[in-house]
Amino acid sequence: MQILNKDNWHSLMLSSLSGDKANYRILLGEVKIWLEAFFRKRVHHDAVDDLVQDTLLAIHNKKQTFDVKREFMPWLIAVARHKWIDRIRKNLRYIEVELDADFATEIKTEISAKYDVQKLLNTLPQKQAQIIEMVKLQELTNEEVAEKLGLSVSAVKVIIHRGIKTMQAKISEVSDV
Repeated sequence: MQILNKDNWHSLMLSSLSGDKANYRILLGEVKIWLEAFFRKRVHHDAVDDLVQDTLLAIHNKKQTFDVKREFMPWLIAVARHKWIDRIRKNLRYIEVELDADFATEIKTEISAKYDVQKLLNTLPQKQAQIIEMVKLQELTNEEVAEKLGLSVSAVKVIIHRGIKTMQAKISEVSDV
């Protein structure tokens, strides 16, 4: 049994992005082992290899989207989770799964969701992202945000509407790929 050093994966990814091929091979080798265990718990054993390969390919193709200021594991989990969901959507019309109590904490859904939302907010102009974060995440009212920022309530509503529309377009771009 090989022991994985997940704490080292972030630095391996950073050096890989700088062109270090040896560290990239080490990273992908360890990630492959982790992905096999991740998918073995979630899909039929016949689908594990395909999902691992699809995910490794996605990691390779999307590695430039990795935010070096963020942790590697949430990014990896998000990529794996998206590949898993894509596979489910592609192969099944109806699915019935019994989830155990550890499911939500195991894949750290909240961390992955926060990471995805933050990546989307980072694509927006700073003021627009700030307003959406204040209203949608901090749950301030439009009136409170307007007062804090010296804007009209209708301007806040328009900024939120346009920002969310932009984020939805970004999601559609990724889904089409």
